[in-house]
Amino acid sequence: TVCGVGGVIEVTKKKFGCDPGARLTVLGEKGNLWQCEQGIGIVKFLKEGWRWVLRADIAEAQERTKREEEERKRQRRKAQSEEDERAEAALAAGEAAATFPGEDRLRAIRVLLERERALALKEAEAVEELAQVADAVREVAAASPRDAKKSAKEKAAKEKDASEKDANDDAKEKDAKQKSKAVKKKEKENDKEKSKEKGKEKHKEKDKEKDKEKE
Repeated sequence: TVCGVGGVIEVTKKKFGCDPGARLTVLGEKGNLWQCEQGIGIVKFLKEGWRWVLRADIAEAQERTKREEEERKRQRRKAQSEEDERAEAALAAGEAAATFPGEDRLRAIRVLLERERALALKEAEAVEELAQVADAVREVAAASPRDAKKSAKEKAAKEKDASEKDANDDAKEKDAKQKSKAVKKKEKENDKEKSKEKGKEKHKEKDKEKDKEKE
């Protein structure tokens, strides 16, 4: 069980906004809080309502190691049984050799040596496989905290990028609004200028009409 960053917490009561049985991966720690996925914080020294549980990958690796150990014991029992059979065969071969010395005795010795070689090879393969499983378990246990920290850093980086993007979008929207206001203001000024020009033209036309009437 990993009791820290990279470990898994199981909620045992309806707390933290979760139902009983919910499992949360611990991504980091801050002060007296375990920082879990989904943004949930759990107080370290309050043990009521949650507990540490075994990680699934470590549990699977340990179960595999247990199966391999049982298989190795079974092979040992089988090897012991075969050794007993060889001993009986050797005894029988010795009695036969005493009765029929020569080529039959050499053939019996070759058969026994071949069986011993095959058994030794199986035993070596079983030991090597068990050692590989044990190494895999150690690697998983050692890599778990590193993977959790890496995941937390990646999540923080993504959140930072999202925050910066939102800030840029807000700035662009604000700039667009300001430009829109400036364009509208310019249009209003142009309309006023046009209105003034029209007023001047009408005034000139009226003056011309007055001049004509005087004439």
